[in-house]
Amino acid sequence: MASLLEVVIAFVAVMLVLALAAQSLQEVIKIMFAIKSQTAVRALQGLVLEAAKASKLLESDGEAIFQTVVQRLQGLGQNGVRKSALRLDMLTADKLASLVATATPVAKSSLEPTADAKSDDRLKEVAARIVDWFPLAWEPVDDRYRRRMRGYAILTAAVVVIGFNADAFAVLQRAREDPSYRTTVIGAATQLDTLSQRQRRLRDTTQITDTSAAARKARADSLKIVTDSLHATLLAIKAGQTGFILGAPGGQRWGDFMWWIGIVLSTLLVSLGAPFWHDLLESLFGLKNRIQAQAKAASAIAEVKDKVT
Repeated sequence: MASLLEVVIAFVAVMLVLALAAQSLQEVIKIMFAIKSQTAVRALQGLVLEAAKASKLLESDGEAIFQTVVQRLQGLGQNGVRKSALRLDMLTADKLASLVATATPVAKSSLEPTADAKSDDRLKEVAARIVDWFPLAWEPVDDRYRRRMRGYAILTAAVVVIGFNADAFAVLQRAREDPSYRTTVIGAATQLDTLSQRQRRLRDTTQITDTSAAARKARADSLKIVTDSLHATLLAIKAGQTGFILGAPGGQRWGDFMWWIGIVLSTLLVSLGAPFWHDLLESLFGLKNRIQAQAKAASAIAEVKDKVT
């Protein structure tokens, strides 16, 4: 019979694999819908409109200034993955103010259609207000983004858990009864976790802009290779090509009340995120190693005592 610690480690390993699958799905959603960009663009629009309003410009003037800034950002190569999205992670108050202050001529507005002192002064007034208000507008962006992604985390967790048919009770039962399942699922989780950590490190380095274009491309290529390997491994697990079936065999039991409870429980656990399960798995491995070391030490002491007596 397996020890309680071995069963818990196997269960945590399953949750980590599912969380990594959900994390991959979240990345696809973030790219498809440009979630963070949309959140930041709305903050940018509100900031420009309020600054224009405070400078006694018409609402249409503020909208025209905002559209001009968007066009200039796109012209400067700040498109996101989707052409209609914007990359605003490097935008600062001073950079935005500079874009606004030099936005003449502003088409479709009451500002002068050609650059003159009057138009420049009014735009500079808007730019000055933007510098003052930028922290107030930008501070909530990350919080709004996190709240939106929390909802997506639960949604993607539910999709993955149901797709793998991994209700918590069935997973726990298999972890308790099947030694080969414990071994293979822990091995798969360790492999996926290693790939995920490499992916995270490479993704962080791709944000570095003070290197050559060749170096940035090399990092991006490495990131793509690791990401493709991660996705391929997840697909292999889903297809049962890794020596085990992650969820319960037999398909979803839509009419089974206990199955639904297990699915909801798994969804909530998986939505905690891969970093949570990574840290927990590392802690459990550390605990297991300490217990084994203590057991070996106790056994060695017992052998010495037996030889003495």
